[in-house]
Amino acid sequence: MAHGDFARTYGRPLGALVSEWERMLDTLPLDESAVNRAFARFRTQSLFRRPCAREVAVLAEEARSAASSDPSRALQLLRTCERLQPAEPDFLLAQASILRRMDRSTEALEALDRTESLVSGRPSLEGQVAVARADILWGIGDLQGAGAALQQAESLRPGRELEREAEVKRTALADARVRPLLRTYFDATSDELRLYALERAREMAPEDGVVNYLLGRRLLAVGSPAEAAAALGRAVSTTLPEQVTREAWRLLVSAHYRAGDCAAVRSDLGGMPDLSDAIRAEVTEWQARCEFEERTFHGPLVPRGPFR
Repeated sequence: MAHGDFARTYGRPLGALVSEWERMLDTLPLDESAVNRAFARFRTQSLFRRPCAREVAVLAEEARSAASSDPSRALQLLRTCERLQPAEPDFLLAQASILRRMDRSTEALEALDRTESLVSGRPSLEGQVAVARADILWGIGDLQGAGAALQQAESLRPGRELEREAEVKRTALADARVRPLLRTYFDATSDELRLYALERAREMAPEDGVVNYLLGRRLLAVGSPAEAAAALGRAVSTTLPEQVTREAWRLLVSAHYRAGDCAAVRSDLGGMPDLSDAIRAEVTEWQARCEFEERTFHGPLVPRGPFR
């Protein structure tokens, strides 16, 4: 593909490959979570329908940059954004996040209360507010309230990512052994601290499926696929929440492929539970890549990591 010759590489012209890809996309089923996520992703109005759009974009970017170094300044900027675009709940959510980190939990909850009329009937946004509320309640020790907010978020079917976050946090709340360490993980601002918190959590509860899932996910993100596969393998051998199960299997197949273990990729697909057509279609692509690369290049085209 160095010369962009699709026909020579794939044995078919580019137009045929595009048509085949589009036909495959048409066969993928859309569930409630996927639809809600799509609506959330494309909900933003056009530039011409948003008041002071360019000014607000500049202010919001300044607020993001100042959030860690100067949270008071970031709050001022976000409140200006809120005044200019009062129908946009993202600025209130961002204010609540900063206020929580500043230990101003009452004000953070008040900011979330002001989003209610803005997010009503929009499941993805309602789910974001519920998870943000749970984070604040967890921080002030109201574990029952935090659990109820996370359960509400799951029931809204706001999209797989948010549902998965709610599942993971609700599972963490229920286990006093790992609860403080996972709280550190969720609030950490560096990969090093996240990995440290997860390793400590695994020492405390080596059999915990969610801890191993989070560890595997983080190891894959930092470029250690073989170690990630080991942790994810431990995770899928346990009983996990619904969305975490789907993601853990997806990541496991990806990790095995990225580690250059095509035999494990094929084994994963044979042992995977019946999750959904969409997930199976996605993970089957890793097997197809293995077969193509073995047939064409006599081995997987993956970089050799430091532990291989």
